[in-house]
Amino acid sequence: MKRRYDWIFLDAGETLFRVGSPLAGFGQVLAEVGYPMTLDRLDEVVERARRRALVVDHVGPGPDFAVDTKRARARRERLLAAILEGIGVEANDYDACRAAIWESFVGRGFFQVYPEVPAVLARLRARHFRLGIISNWEPRLELLCHNHGLGDYFDFVLASEAEGYAKPGLRIFQRALELARVEPGRAVHVGDSFEHDVLGATALGIGAVLLDRGDYYPAETWQPTIHSLQELATLL
Repeated sequence: MKRRYDWIFLDAGETLFRVGSPLAGFGQVLAEVGYPMTLDRLDEVVERARRRALVVDHVGPGPDFAVDTKRARARRERLLAAILEGIGVEANDYDACRAAIWESFVGRGFFQVYPEVPAVLARLRARHFRLGIISNWEPRLELLCHNHGLGDYFDFVLASEAEGYAKPGLRIFQRALELARVEPGRAVHVGDSFEHDVLGATALGIGAVLLDRGDYYPAETWQPTIHSLQELATLL
């Protein structure tokens, strides 16, 4: 029986990666320069900084959802500044602490791969599926994948801030189809957001699978819905 899809596009956040512990990400470096912190305290600082700084002001309205790269960089700088302020970093230590936090965003501690991901990707590639990433992410997403040992699984990695367009707009999905040289009906996109992933992909005729790891959506929201990427290989 001929299979339905040749290409599988995947989201990154909450699909391949989850936010891990900031203590694992940059806590050791902070301690080395004189700012030891408990896990609970550092988690509190980071969460407060995210609420304060990560206002989504860098993505324009539909239908294009164009990304303003200057505002995107400013958004990340606000986050870094808010974290450093919350920690109480002094001026002499600012550059070292900032560098540690910045590098942690592409390291193996702050963002962590879900346990099933490497085996699932290997199985899909063994079955000759072609794989790509489409994600609303900063430009270093490909580096993050490589640092986690995932780079060789993917034919391309599209990060919204590098491409200039975000999901659920069609432009970034169209770019994926161009790179894959595949018709929309021969590709399926997998992600955790009904709005960004499902609606964005299906508006262009790409198949969609909703990954609902935390049972956030009512069962009738979308079919097929899976709760772990382990279900994807069987589903396809």
